[in-house]
Amino acid sequence: TDIEEKQLLDELEKNVNVDDIAMIHKRTVNGIMYRIYDIAQLMHKNGTNMDEITNVTKLTEEKKSFKST
Repeated sequence: TDIEEKQLLDELEKNVNVDDIAMIHKRTVNGIMYRIYDIAQLMHKNGTNMDEITNVTKLTEEKKSFKST
């Protein structure tokens, strides 16, 4: 949901560990990571620069290349 996505982004901004985020949302770590990748891909599609995507999603270069589009 939009509310859950906003909460996810707020938690990322506060540097909450992905394992903890998964527990908070009652989701798997893979589910949370998949959603983060989706957010990053949407941001990229909408013209957001890579530095901002990295800042918002906290994805490292290694993690960014994990899921291909």
